[in-house]
Amino acid sequence: MASRSRREKRPRRGGRRQAALWPYVIAVGVAAVVVVVLIVLQSRGGDGGGGDGGDRSVILPSPRPTEIAQEGHLLGNPGATVTLIEYADFQ
Repeated sequence: MASRSRREKRPRRGGRRQAALWPYVIAVGVAAVVVVVLIVLQSRGGDGGGGDGGDRSVILPSPRPTEIAQEGHLLGNPGATVTLIEYADFQ
C-alpha cells in the first residue's frame, strides 16, 4: 500500500503546460478551418457577379457585318436618326 500512496501524491508533470496550450491549439484549428473554407469558396469561381459561378463558356464577339463598304468611312443607314462620329488616333 505504500507504493500506491506515493503514486497518488506524485504531482502530474506538464499539467499546467498542457492546459496553457489548449487556447493556442484551438486558435490554430479555427484558423485552419477558415483558410480551408476560403480556399473552397475561391475555387468555386466566386467572381462577384452573383450567379452560381458554374458557367465557364467563352463569350465571342459578334461577327462583323459582311456588307461593310470597302471605300469610305460610313457604316449603317445614312438616314438614321442618330449619328455617331468617332475620332481615333492609331499611333
